[in-house]
Amino acid sequence: MNYCIANWKMNKTISESINFLEEFKKKDLQNIKSKIILCPSFTSLKILETHVTGTKIELGAQNVHQNKRGAYTGEISVGMLKEIECEWVILGHSERRQYFLEEDVIINDKMNTVIENDLKPILCIGENESQRNKNETFNILESQLTTALSNINLSSNMLIAYEPVWAIGTGLSASFDQIHEVVNWISQFLLQEFSLKVPILYGGSVSAVNCESIISLESVSGFLIGTSALDVNEFSRICSIVNER
Repeated sequence: MNYCIANWKMNKTISESINFLEEFKKKDLQNIKSKIILCPSFTSLKILETHVTGTKIELGAQNVHQNKRGAYTGEISVGMLKEIECEWVILGHSERRQYFLEEDVIINDKMNTVIENDLKPILCIGENESQRNKNETFNILESQLTTALSNINLSSNMLIAYEPVWAIGTGLSASFDQIHEVVNWISQFLLQEFSLKVPILYGGSVSAVNCESIISLESVSGFLIGTSALDVNEFSRICSIVNER
């Protein structure tokens, strides 16, 4: 199974989200073999639930709190997501780590809460430019994975998204060889350390231009897409290319 995940971040109002989805549904989705997951803002999640009914599109959230309830102003719980049939949750995105100071131990708590409550995590990992230049990529990924997956009842109903921070939103994608090397390392590490085999996605300036070569890698099972997922035609082209793999 391959995946095309749209992370809209803090973009698209409710009406813009509906317009995107209605345009996207006009595309040929009947023979789609890939899993398509839309991750809109919290304000759009509920209304989009009614618009994906009868399609093969699933919904994901961009974040969730690690506690099931409580005095956490501005936060969203797993129960709130489950009530609107949201199935997936992005965790550990570099923007959450950078701007909201989410450390690996917090991500571990969120992973545990999400899995225990039968939601499916999309765990993001990746090194920044300075770390790559210092040849610390694998040390960083090992630390992120080891902490995030520690003491969790691991499930195959999860995804790992490798997103080199230096490529997110910059228009600069990692090279074919870089992606091949890192994704293979992640796959082997998960198998050796956790006896875990799950789909591994790539994210970081994914476009209709570069996705065909990347998806040809046997170890890459799809994409977590940011900027290119905001344009319905661009996102549709990527989905079509992934579907043809």
